[in-house]
Amino acid sequence: MLVSAVACKSGPSKPRILGELVEVIAGQASRATPQATWTDALAGATFTDGEALRTDELGEARLKFAGQLLRMGPDTTIHFGSKKIDFEGEIEVGSELEDLGIDFGEAEVTTTGTLKLVKRDKELRFEVLVGQATITQRGEVSTLEVGQELIFELGAGSVEKLRKRVVDAGV
Repeated sequence: MLVSAVACKSGPSKPRILGELVEVIAGQASRATPQATWTDALAGATFTDGEALRTDELGEARLKFAGQLLRMGPDTTIHFGSKKIDFEGEIEVGSELEDLGIDFGEAEVTTTGTLKLVKRDKELRFEVLVGQATITQRGEVSTLEVGQELIFELGAGSVEKLRKRVVDAGV
């Protein structure tokens, strides 16, 4: 009688994919490993915990994260973490904002449309592009319409100011 033994090797599990570069619209996109080695990124590239994606000064890209489609603006870097992202630059997000895991400090943000988030240094600006956004901070509620923006100082957890922008609707 012949007996054969098969060893079951579980091996290392594959890292969970957190995001995917859908397309590079303009300029160039680069990706970084957790060791901070930057290389070109092409459509279809996937990202796991600890990796990053950035666009150059002329860049624009579409990224799928948490099942949602984001638009990255020029000179933007996104860092992927487990169920969350951090970024420096500008991204556009839709009503699924709360599912993206972006930390707004002591503020809660909801939207019924599209927001542009611009984060530079310690300032985060919310610009309403479509629909409406509600920002609640320490019990104070601010509702923003198209053409309005809110500037939020990160780290301090306080709203700096609310100002209206003039929106050119075109012809």
